[in-house]
Amino acid sequence: MKRLLGIILITALALSVASCDFLDTLLSVNIFDSPLKLTASDASDMSVSELSDLADSPDFFDVVAGDQDLEDAVFDQVDDVLNDAGATVAEKQQAAILWTEVLIYTTPAGELINNVISQLDAIANDPPVDEADIAALIELLAPDSLYTNGVLKESAF
Repeated sequence: MKRLLGIILITALALSVASCDFLDTLLSVNIFDSPLKLTASDASDMSVSELSDLADSPDFFDVVAGDQDLEDAVFDQVDDVLNDAGATVAEKQQAAILWTEVLIYTTPAGELINNVISQLDAIANDPPVDEADIAALIELLAPDSLYTNGVLKESAF
């Protein structure tokens, strides 16, 4: 019995040391996480506050980015609040924040912002002075997802 216990202990120790990636993967699974299910009709019936609460989930932006009707429904709800003369300043701010988050996290805008921030010091120290410098700067800042066959899609802007 002691021998069997020793073998099990050594095997468990060896496996834990040898397969840290496996254990990390195994232990990082959230068994309580369920995928977010949201449709355009659901979003049309929700308030901006409820949509903002859903936006706290990392799945929200993936779901919105994958469904144009859902994205339109979210933007319609936001527009209703922004155009409502009776909405409070706080409600309008919350709507504007949601609109901005959806825009940034469902388009290449987030990548563009990150690229600009990462190159800010270089741009400040060596600003572009002619068309060639500006073209090189745009190529540096524009995310790869804005290119089709090596050509920048102007319509993406």
